[in-house]
Amino acid sequence: MPRSEARCSRLFHRARRIRRSSELSIALLRPGTLEAKNLVARSRLICAGKTLGLAEAFVEDSRGRSLAYGTSRCFIFPTQPTSDPPPLEPVEEPEFDSPHPYEREAKGEVLDAKVWEEKSGMEILQGHISGDVPLPPIAHLTGVRPVGGSEGTSTFRLPTSPWFCVPHGNIQGGLVALIADHALTGAIGTTIPAGGGYAALDLKLNLVRPVAPDTGDLEAVGRIVSRGRRTAVATAEVRNAEGKPVAIAMSSGAIVDRPVTSLRPLSAVEEN
Repeated sequence: MPRSEARCSRLFHRARRIRRSSELSIALLRPGTLEAKNLVARSRLICAGKTLGLAEAFVEDSRGRSLAYGTSRCFIFPTQPTSDPPPLEPVEEPEFDSPHPYEREAKGEVLDAKVWEEKSGMEILQGHISGDVPLPPIAHLTGVRPVGGSEGTSTFRLPTSPWFCVPHGNIQGGLVALIADHALTGAIGTTIPAGGGYAALDLKLNLVRPVAPDTGDLEAVGRIVSRGRRTAVATAEVRNAEGKPVAIAMSSGAIVDRPVTSLRPLSAVEEN
């Protein structure tokens, strides 16, 4: 068999394997703001074996500035041999009465810096839960919401909407990372006094169980394990509606003496 045909054959058989992320690690380099416009992620395969694969990714904004660097490790599961699949039919985009969700006018509110000056992180979390403080737009887009919190802990829930499915049919691992990140930063936020600020520096997520759509809410509980004057470390556990663990996460955050907002991101605070 010619080398080119052999290579195509190997790629074809690899495509029949099912890949599932088992680990995600992200180092946050710069906050993404509305001025960043489109985000671009460029990935590269580092290694792929029979059962494990490793890749890295660089995330940039529309101006080419680096926002994050991440790595992901995947399990590769071989599937049963089948006959050649039929050709795919052309895809027709469905018609909606309004633009796609992300193109619609955002609901919810981004809190003004004055709110952060006057309220502690605990007060804001409790206000989100009670409804006294408006939820941010991402809560209206994804359904993620806080349901509990005390000093050093926070609890969030996220619906397993079919909107979050990948081609294999499970909920995309990034959505699991989303709720874990909310619980982690929420736990750190409960210790921030009025007029203070914090920002996540990294995120490490170990996925232990896939999540199917329409199986009830995911719940993430974040807890601080170390709180210093300038840094904090928190862990979170994500469970499905049956109470089974889905993911374990860890994050560190920088603590500063002024609110960190889109107008005053962490990098600007450090420079001043």
